[in-house]
Amino acid sequence: MKHKSYAPTKPIMMEKNYFRHLNNEQFKVVGAIIAYLQNNRNKQLPSNETIAFFCGFNDTQIVKKTKESLIEIGLLKQDMTINQNWAQLCY
Repeated sequence: MKHKSYAPTKPIMMEKNYFRHLNNEQFKVVGAIIAYLQNNRNKQLPSNETIAFFCGFNDTQIVKKTKESLIEIGLLKQDMTINQNWAQLCY
């Protein structure tokens, strides 16, 4: 069985507005989604368990609540993809 590494091999580029408008949990979840998609070849979205592991959360309920808050502010779409135009919507 071949071990698949999810460690980022290159820096994760994030919008500077993420630092201004997101709290700690939201920032971790967005970073985990971006890191997972950057290393995943088939563009499959990560599960709540995977995001919780990447973020260091003990409970997937934190991930669910954080994803809901990201949908409310418009950063995360209903299909759980990142809204690339969110930075322009902030202003």
